[in-house]
Amino acid sequence: MRCIETKVDDLLNSDPQPGPLDALARTQALLLYQAIRFFDGDVLARSSADATFCELESSIHALHEHVSWDVASGSDSSGPTTITGAAESFSLAIHPSWQFWRAWVYQESARRTFLVASFFVHVWKMLTGQPLVHRWGDEELRRQCWTLSAHLWGARDALDFAAAWRDRNHHVVRRGTIRSTMMDAGPSDVEAFGKMMMTAALGVDETEAWLGLMGAKL
Repeated sequence: MRCIETKVDDLLNSDPQPGPLDALARTQALLLYQAIRFFDGDVLARSSADATFCELESSIHALHEHVSWDVASGSDSSGPTTITGAAESFSLAIHPSWQFWRAWVYQESARRTFLVASFFVHVWKMLTGQPLVHRWGDEELRRQCWTLSAHLWGARDALDFAAAWRDRNHHVVRRGTIRSTMMDAGPSDVEAFGKMMMTAALGVDETEAWLGLMGAKL
């Protein structure tokens, strides 16, 4: 724990950098350190974590400036959506774009990090009796989403990514659509993050049952 506290102090004493990769890395690091200290059970670690949640919130807001929720074209928030539009032309290109693949990986990482970190801060406030301040409007909340596709995440290079984008289903999961999305998804579409979100939304038993029916395991 002393080693972790030293790492946290070094991170907090360093000036946040304005770049998108730095914003993502800082939020992920703070999220990891806060989870370790908050749930460790050590009184001093818990107290230290409570005192620095404001830093995680600030990092989340800085990351938000780099997040794009425009992962689908012509979609609504009522159900799963297959990604279309300008990105679709990428999958039809003869030479796949390495830049597009890299940009997608960053944006999807940023979206997932933002959502998990925001959820973690919300849980902390509930457990500690802090006021729940809604910083985002309804329109912003409806736009927040993440992409369900193990095949896109498993791509080893731009060519594999283009093939997965062209030949495999990939769905945009928005608020309140995890159940409807799962109805159209197969077990091979769901990677670790998808299983985490399913468990949070449906519970362990229902998630295990759904995966079991599809021939997969939690």
